[in-house]
Amino acid sequence: MTHPIQSSTKLVSSHLRLAALALAAFVAVAILPKANAQATLLNRRLRNTDFQTQPNAITTGCSVANCLAPPAMIFPVLPALCPLPANQTCTFYIHLESQAALSPNDRGLFQFLVDAAPPVPGPSDPGGFFSWDNNDPDSAMAQPFAHSYAVTAVVTNSVPNQVHPITVSVSCVDSNGSGACRVNTGLSNLEVNIYTP
Repeated sequence: MTHPIQSSTKLVSSHLRLAALALAAFVAVAILPKANAQATLLNRRLRNTDFQTQPNAITTGCSVANCLAPPAMIFPVLPALCPLPANQTCTFYIHLESQAALSPNDRGLFQFLVDAAPPVPGPSDPGGFFSWDNNDPDSAMAQPFAHSYAVTAVVTNSVPNQVHPITVSVSCVDSNGSGACRVNTGLSNLEVNIYTP
């Protein structure tokens, strides 16, 4: 026969476990990545456009189950200039067009960073990533397909005529748990339009 104190202890322990699980679930929901807010940016004036091209294959991958491959820059860092005084803002429109090939059943990503941070308002995920393919059994490394995506970034100068470095990279995730993913880009073009209010 179970002693009343043991029974009470088990009941309290069970309630504590349930409370801990509820708290963990609440925390997990609270820290889930949230999408960038919708934005409407009116009356911008085009000041300048920069271009980069890349004819060479850029490759990255990883070899651990569920891994994220280190992002590989498709182009050299683009030094986008905001031609305004300090505390003024510019809007960058960053448009990538690229061939890309991915290992089957994995997730292909492009990453956009401005001043080493995800673009705001983007849209992108909180790491600056955009997923261009996911769990496609027909993707193959031998056959690259064209992909296109663009993000918007509003930047503020801390000094007059500040340069804001832009990087665009490729990555992949082993989304099927096979223990590896591999991705490469082919012919690629980058357009950065710089707008002022």
